[in-house]
Amino acid sequence: MLLSIGGSASTGSSLLVQLLDRHRSIIAGPESHILARPQLFRFFPISRVCLMHRPRLLSSHGWHMQRGIDFPFDFYQISPAELNDCLMNLHGYFEFLERLDQLINRRNQTSVWCDKTPANVYCFSFLTTVKKLLTVRHPQEAIASMVHRGMDPIYASCRYLLDTGFGLSYVDTDAIVKYELLIDDMEIILESICTMLDLDMDFDWDKVSSRDADKMKGWRYAETELPAEVTHDRFTTLSTEDQAHIYAAIAHLRISDSWSVYGHKAKNTRFDEIMAILDYQMIGESRYQDVHLTRIKNYLRTQKWLRTRKAYPTHWLNFPIEVRD
Repeated sequence: MLLSIGGSASTGSSLLVQLLDRHRSIIAGPESHILARPQLFRFFPISRVCLMHRPRLLSSHGWHMQRGIDFPFDFYQISPAELNDCLMNLHGYFEFLERLDQLINRRNQTSVWCDKTPANVYCFSFLTTVKKLLTVRHPQEAIASMVHRGMDPIYASCRYLLDTGFGLSYVDTDAIVKYELLIDDMEIILESICTMLDLDMDFDWDKVSSRDADKMKGWRYAETELPAEVTHDRFTTLSTEDQAHIYAAIAHLRISDSWSVYGHKAKNTRFDEIMAILDYQMIGESRYQDVHLTRIKNYLRTQKWLRTRKAYPTHWLNFPIEVRD
């Protein structure tokens, strides 16, 4: 069985994967991007050749600009040759995923392969027969967490809006994992996921994960460790200037009606719509000036040219973010 996890950065997906990897029947590896490239679903015969020989030709459809596939062969104990064998003599990408799922689970003596990458959300609309989970978090807190990790507040706002707005459009309500609930009621969340996967609560909390010990900027713990403490008040620790940019972004940014991923559009296009669906309230009183909105407009103008010049799917003619009055 295959489980695809997606969602904006800093919404708890890495923590969730840490927990799931400790289940005796689940293998949950590092980010691979193999379920994050819609080209593989839409144009499999051509994209299959790219995946085998020129993976950098496969680029992200999200706000985060990333190319290629970074499949963790050592973690899953399979070789590049075995991956290529799975690609041969197939009629479609789903057949490839089924074959790869069987290989990974057989090699690791598990029954569920869990693949997590934030950009997996852009393939949720194609994965109609695959189990999916979307991790979410209060937008101000998630954006603030990204800022603490060194990201620009406007970039972080665009990334959250696009990832979460598109992901919410293609998952059921019971497939949404709230960061706040994961921290406060971890056992309840894990029990609901195990029920969805038809698994018992068979976790080995003494298991030493073989995941790489990544520690991203601003994180208090490595990804191989379970956190002893997680903060809920990132936003209030930001500078007044960063807060103002985030307030302006929340008030004025929206996903463009003309943007799509091969015809699949976001149904939740504004921050207020996302916050209403997820039952989040604004933190503090929205305060910003015209200069902050002007900087957002200039940033988006620069991004249009940059993405067009680098030939990303989020180019000028399919640009995903716009400013509303």
